[in-house]
Amino acid sequence: MKILLTASGLAALSMSAQAALINFDAVTPTATVDGFYNGGTDSLGGSGPNYGVYFGPAGTWQVLGGYGETSEPFFAYSATGTSYVDVNPGFTSLSFTYGAFSPTTVSIFSGLDGTGSLLASSLLPADDPYAFSPASLSFSGTAYSVVVSGVSSQFGWDDVNLAIAPEPSTYLAGALTLLPIGLQSIRRLRKPRQQS
Repeated sequence: MKILLTASGLAALSMSAQAALINFDAVTPTATVDGFYNGGTDSLGGSGPNYGVYFGPAGTWQVLGGYGETSEPFFAYSATGTSYVDVNPGFTSLSFTYGAFSPTTVSIFSGLDGTGSLLASSLLPADDPYAFSPASLSFSGTAYSVVVSGVSSQFGWDDVNLAIAPEPSTYLAGALTLLPIGLQSIRRLRKPRQQS
């Protein structure tokens, strides 16, 4: 019975959201992030992991050396003032550290490229850009994009934490893994017990 519970627990665990920490430390300094975290490259050809995360439009998220202890060694800033981040598998939570010379709005949407329903939005106040502050946005459901709107080159962020939503195929695989365990349990319950 313990083996069955352990197997079902592992299957359930495999269906939970996967955390992705995006800290810009592996992006080529002075490059724009672009498809680096989407299994592609930054603007200077550095290749990165595939989290399904794209920073757009191309050429807008510039990587620089950190301004202080909380953003070392690198952070990304919005060179145009309005930029988006697409998370193609979807995500269920967002937190980050930021520095801003002027107030900036961060909005979360149910579709890619800032489309679909607005799930959450927050106006982040200007703060000390040399000591990044923590921030997070709460929302329900699965989101697919983040839009940052503010003044050009006035907002930077680091340590972006996303809880990447599991793909639907993950749920199917988990269900198929649990099916034999459930059938075996039903057979055991229906089997008559022998008396000694």
